Amino acid sequence: MKKSALTILIILAALWFLVDRDQATRVIQPELARESVTEKVQASTSAPAPPGENESAARLPAQTKSSSPSEIASLNEMASIVSQFTQPDHPLTELVDRLQKSGQEPKIFRDANSETGEMIIVRGDSPLPGTRYFHAQYFTDDAGERFVQHMSFEFKPAPDAMAAAISAVEKNFNVSSPTHRREDYVRWKLGDHKIVWVKRLSDDDMAHDPFNAYSAADRGAVRLAVEDDVHAE
Repeated sequence: MKKSALTILIILAALWFLVDRDQATRVIQPELARESVTEKVQASTSAPAPPGENESAARLPAQTKSSSPSEIASLNEMASIVSQFTQPDHPLTELVDRLQKSGQEPKIFRDANSETGEMIIVRGDSPLPGTRYFHAQYFTDDAGERFVQHMSFEFKPAPDAMAAAISAVEKNFNVSSPTHRREDYVRWKLGDHKIVWVKRLSDDDMAHDPFNAYSAADRGAVRLAVEDDVHAE
């Protein structure tokens, strides 16, 4: 039941986000926008799931140039943000403030649903070098408490991108040994029934992503994400 409920939340979040984005409110102060997004939506699918044992690994990037020191610094800065602001004692307003101070121009999209309560998505319009597609999803439960259900960003394709993302997790998160490890996917357990994972995106991931646009040049991009552990008791 918990897994089915989480799947419904992710699908609803995708549907809510795929609206006329011109209706969304740009955040100028670290406050929640009051306008709701338009109810006009487009069909979409849920976010990519971790790879199964029989799924072919994502193709290695064609790029031969390793990540620059500034890009690695950006990767670690974003990993630090995700690590800090998926903790329950850091509210959404603090996340928005942090993104603003780092020049990422956060935008908020919000709506409400009688089944799942309020849903808020935060995106960044001006990513740090080597990163992009910051994405955070918050829901409000029946008690009126807001919680982060998913937070992620992507790192540019490079021969060392996967290794650099793994290193960023080990540096910025309190993790031990991975619970799942493949060439293109590594996952660790966190506290509060959450997991952190890195994945080299496959062609299928990019073709069916409900939020982000991709081209052939993006092959080999790596996503770092924290989200609810659907297998937690």
